[in-house]
Amino acid sequence: MTEDNKHSKGKLKVFTAVVLIIVLVLAIAYVFDQGKVGSSQSDKSLTQTSDGKNLDSGISYGSTSGIPSDKTDTPESTESVDVTESKELRESSIPTVNDPMENEFRLITNMKTSLGLMTWDDQVHLPDILGDHQTEIIETIGQGGDTFEGSKLKTREYDGLRVTLLSPKDNGKAYYVLRMDISNNLFETYRGIKVGDSLSRLENTYPEIQQVETGDTLQDTYRFTDHSYRYIEFILVDDVVTFIEIGMELQ
Repeated sequence: MTEDNKHSKGKLKVFTAVVLIIVLVLAIAYVFDQGKVGSSQSDKSLTQTSDGKNLDSGISYGSTSGIPSDKTDTPESTESVDVTESKELRESSIPTVNDPMENEFRLITNMKTSLGLMTWDDQVHLPDILGDHQTEIIETIGQGGDTFEGSKLKTREYDGLRVTLLSPKDNGKAYYVLRMDISNNLFETYRGIKVGDSLSRLENTYPEIQQVETGDTLQDTYRFTDHSYRYIEFILVDDVVTFIEIGMELQ
């Protein structure tokens, strides 16, 4: 081999080595740049996710899009739900009993409390249900009262309501509700009829009612009953309810 050939081969090896080094450097630089791009995108995604809720405006954003979502979690919307739920709770908290027919003869107040026939006043606190009474009269049933002779009647007057209670003669202390007379619209029946309602609404609400012939030409009387001793009587003038009596016949 000549001296010139040896020299040419030496140059070729050096050139090849330099080219390989340059390629290797470029490859390393490319990989490094791709790593930085991926890291930047990952950080951006993480930032969008953690900042998904704009604290200044209170608007919720999606985890990646940055577009406001339809649902906003504000104190106002939470308060609205709470008011609705509390209202439903009040309306569903009217005391009732398991006997549906007995519920029919309950009085409902405008405070959504209720009072039924045969309720003993030593088992409930009447002021919690009806408020304070205006007057109270206690009298004893005299001769002619049959088996109720010697029993006591207590009559309490409220605004638009008279409640009559009876204490058997062998008791004399505790009284139970015998009758409730309603004369204004602060009280209503279990089905929602109150003073001021029309005859058509009464008939739609109580399709079972029957008109009672009383001979009175100035007013009409309609009666709902359980066909035993409990009843509701509606007095109407010009086809408008003016008086409601929820009571029970003395047996």
